[in-house]
Formats: sequence, C-alpha cells, structure tokens
Amino acid sequence: MQGNGDGEVQRGETATLYLHVKNVGQGKTYTTQANLQNQSGRGVLLRGGRFRVDSIEPGEERIIPFTFKVLEDFEQPKAKFEVSLIDTDLRVSFNEKFDVVVNKDAQMPQADIRTVTVIKGAIIHEKPNARSRKLGNIEKDGKQFSAEAALNGFLRIDLGEGRPGWVAANKVSPSAQPGATGVLHEYLYHQLPVIALDVGNDLVTRQSKLHVEGSAADNSRVRDVYIFVGSK
Repeated sequence: MQGNGDGEVQRGETATLYLHVKNVGQGKTYTTQANLQNQSGRGVLLRGGRFRVDSIEPGEERIIPFTFKVLEDFEQPKAKFEVSLIDTDLRVSFNEKFDVVVNKDAQMPQADIRTVTVIKGAIIHEKPNARSRKLGNIEKDGKQFSAEAALNGFLRIDLGEGRPGWVAANKVSPSAQPGATGVLHEYLYHQLPVIALDVGNDLVTRQSKLHVEGSAADNSRVRDVYIFVGSK
C-alpha cells in the first residue's frame, strides 16, 4: 500500500517528505550530504533516507525526497525523525528533529483530474486543512497547475517534481487560463546564520596579526559569534 493521497499518514502507508534546500551563500556547494534518521524505533522503515546533493549554485534551490513506510504494527501516535544537511567541504551542518502524526482514520479524496488556474494571493497548504503548514502563495498573477483530487473543500495540485499541495477550491478558477503568468513563492522556514567576512587581499600572512571585518545575521537572532585561530 502506497497511500490514499489524503495528505495524512496512516499505518501501512508509504510517504514522502520533501526537503526544500536553497543556497543563500555567495559560493556554490561541492559535496553535500542529506540524511533522514528514524528515531521512532521499530515500526518505521526508511526507503530513501540518504542523498548526496552536489554543486548547488548561489541562489539555486533543490528538492530532496525522503521516503519511509509506517508498518501496520506501529504503536505510537507519532513517528519521530531527525533530518540533517551537511556540507562536508565547508564543515557546515544543519539538523532538526520533528514528528509526523500517524492518523487512525483515513479519508479518500475524490479524483479531480484537470488543469486549473490558482488565483493570485492563494495560499498553498501541505494538507486539506486551512490550519496546516503553509507551503507558499501565488504571486503576480494566476498560475496553472495540474489538479489531481479534491477533499474537504480543497484541491490537490502538483507543485512539480511529484510534490503535492492543497489549495482551497474557492481560490481556483474553474478552467485553465493560458495567459496566466503568476509564480509560486515557496516559504523557507529555517535558515542558518549568514556570515560575511572581509580580510582584504590577505588570504595568507606571515604577520602576527590579521585584520578581519565581517557580519553575522540570522532570521531570528544571533546569540554568539566565535572566531577560531587553529583550535583557539
């Protein structure tokens, strides 16, 4: 059993978690490792939990699909995971723990296969529920999508690369609009601090001192800044 497509995870289903990665630095990455770790123990089986993602150019975005299955005998109400992203060349890493709710009750979406235009300002959700996480919104103009199914007043659309999203049915035009030129602005919820340094042209020096200027910024706050000279 793969899944019923209702945006939830039930026992016996195989699900995909999509990690949306953007390079906000000034240089490209070289060797980057993306990992998903099961912290629930018995009852959750990883099908695709390790990926190598190389050469992400500045400003470029990538989608990493992690796949797992919740077995029929899984007894906990939530599946626990930890995701990590590691640049092995720069020794910069990101990791986060999170839970996925395992529902007992399943709903069956109704097939609704057509091309639609989602209007400007519409919010895209991860589930057919207005209180679920927001994945993004439509900017500039309406945007065309392939619709797949309907449930609870929402329409499931294909965001690209197999990723599903849900939009309120009243935010969808009844037919496709060929001239629609809108864009999907996808939200990024977590960002590592951005560090900018200026050492002039002195990448190597024999002097006892080196003048360094720079800044550190974060989308929430910066607690501390450390500068290492060797292990000091």
